[in-house]
Amino acid sequence: EGNYSESNWTVLTAAKTDGDSAIDKATDTDGVTSAKEAAIAAMSAVKTLEQEAADALAAAKAEAKAELAAKLGTYTQSSYSSSNWTSLTAAKSNGDAAIEDAADLSGVTSAKNAAITAMSAVKTLAEEAADALAAAKAEAKAELEDELEEYTEENYSSSNWTVLTAAKTDGDSAIDNAGNLAGVTSAKNIAIATMDAVKTLEQEAADALAAAKA
Repeated sequence: EGNYSESNWTVLTAAKTDGDSAIDKATDTDGVTSAKEAAIAAMSAVKTLEQEAADALAAAKAEAKAELAAKLGTYTQSSYSSSNWTSLTAAKSNGDAAIEDAADLSGVTSAKNAAITAMSAVKTLAEEAADALAAAKAEAKAELEDELEEYTEENYSSSNWTVLTAAKTDGDSAIDNAGNLAGVTSAKNIAIATMDAVKTLEQEAADALAAAKA
C-alpha cells in the first residue's frame, strides 16, 4: 500500500474486489479464468508512486523542450552573425540535452531556464554594432584626452586656451552624437584638427611681427 497514492490504492483494491465478484458470477471454468486474469491485469495497470513520478518527469521534460523550441522560434537567424546564430542554436540543443539528463522536476526547470538565459544572452547584429560603436566612441574620446594633454596651457593666451579646450569638449559631444563608426572617426579628426589650429603665444607673436613688418 505504501507504494501507491491513496487514490490509486483504492483503484487497485477495487479491481481485486471486482475480480472476486466476477469470479463468483462465473458459470464455468473459462469464465473464472477470464475474470481472474482481467482482475490481475487491472491491478497490474494501477501505477505506483514511482511510476507516477516517472510519468510526471517525462511530461515535464517534454513540456520544457517544447518551451525551448517555441523560444527558439522567436529568434530570427538573419538578425545574428553566423557564429552567434550557431551559439544560440547550440544553447537550445544543450538545453534539450540537459533537460533530458535531469533527474527531477527541479532539474528540468533549472535546465530549461539556463538554456533560455543562454539563448537570450547571444547578441544580435544590432547589439554587436552598438557595442562596437560604444567601444569606438570610448576609444576616440580617450584619444582626444591624450591629445589635449599634449598641449600646455601656459603656451596659450587665456582666450586661445579656452578655444582649444572647447574644441576638445565639442569633439567629445560630436563623438557621443555620432551614429556610426565613420561619424566617430570624423568627429575625432575634426576635433584634433581644431585643437591643432589654435595658435600658441609664440605663433601669435610671430604673426604680429610679420604683420608689423608688412
